Amino acid sequence: MFCSKCGAKNEDKAKFCKKCGDPINKADFSYAGFGIRFGAYFADFIGVILLALVFGIFETLLGMTDALSQIGVFGDYIVWVIYSTFFLSIWSSTPGKMLYGLRVEKDDGDSLGFGTSLKRSLLQPLSFVFFGAGFWNMGKNDKQQTWHDEQVKTIVVGEKKGNYLR
Repeated sequence: MFCSKCGAKNEDKAKFCKKCGDPINKADFSYAGFGIRFGAYFADFIGVILLALVFGIFETLLGMTDALSQIGVFGDYIVWVIYSTFFLSIWSSTPGKMLYGLRVEKDDGDSLGFGTSLKRSLLQPLSFVFFGAGFWNMGKNDKQQTWHDEQVKTIVVGEKKGNYLR
C-alpha cells in the first residue's frame, strides 16, 4: 500500500505512513476526542477500584490489614500502572477503551509493545497534574493527543461506524 501524501510504500495493514505519519485510510477510523476518552477512563477507574477491593479482601484474609493503606496514593498509582500496562501491552486497549471501541496505537503504525505501554501508563496520571494540564492541548492537536500520548508517540483511535465514532 502506498501513502497518498508522500508516496512511500507501507505494509498492507498499516494505518499510518511510516515516512510522513499521515493516515493511509481515514475512512476506517477517527481520533478519539476528550468526551469518549473520559468515558473510557471513568470505566477503567471503576475497574481499578474493583481491583483494589479484591486486593483489600486478600489483604484481610492474609492478615496484612494495613499494608496497602499505608502506601496510600503511591499504591493507587502502582495499581493503575499495573492494570493499564497489562491490558495495553496485550490488547492495545483497556477494558474501558474496549467498551467504547477505542485502541491505543503508536503514531507510526508499529505495535504498542510492553515498553511503550509501561511508559504511557506511568505518564498518564501525570497528565492530571495542574488541573488536567496534560489534556489541554487535545483540541489543538490534529491527532487529539494528550501530553502523555505525545511523550510516547501514541494515538487513541476508534472505528468509524457510519458518521459517528463507535
